[in-house]
Amino acid sequence: LISLDQVETDISQDIGHYLFMHKLGYMTFRLSAMSDDLISCPPHLLRKMLLVIRDYINRLPDPVMAIIDCESISLDTAIRLTQLCDIFYTDANTAKTGAGAVARRELAKYLAALPASVDFRILKEVEL
Repeated sequence: LISLDQVETDISQDIGHYLFMHKLGYMTFRLSAMSDDLISCPPHLLRKMLLVIRDYINRLPDPVMAIIDCESISLDTAIRLTQLCDIFYTDANTAKTGAGAVARRELAKYLAALPASVDFRILKEVEL
C-alpha cells in the first residue's frame, strides 16, 4: 500500500507500481501493513489518492473501472470521494425499520451533495 508520506509527495507517475493484477483479473493495491490504513487515512489524502488513481486509469489504453468501497469511513469522507466519481452505485436499504429510515435519510443527504455529473444507480440494478 502507498504509505501516507508517499501520498503527500507527487506519486502520480508511480501509482502503477503500487498496484498488482489479482488472480481474478482486477487490479488492486498490495496488502497494507496495518488493517486500518485506509480507514484511518485523513480524508484529504484519500481524495488525493483517488485523483491520482483516476488520472492513472484515464491514461491507460483500454477502458478501466475503479471501484471504491466506502464501507467503514465517515459519511462526509465518502461524499467527498464520490464527488470525484463518474458513477455512484449504492445498495439502497428499503426496509421499513428504523435502520432503513436512517439509511434512506443518509442516502438523501449523500445524493444532495453530489454534482449532476455523477450517475446514480441502485446496486440491485447492476448484474454482477
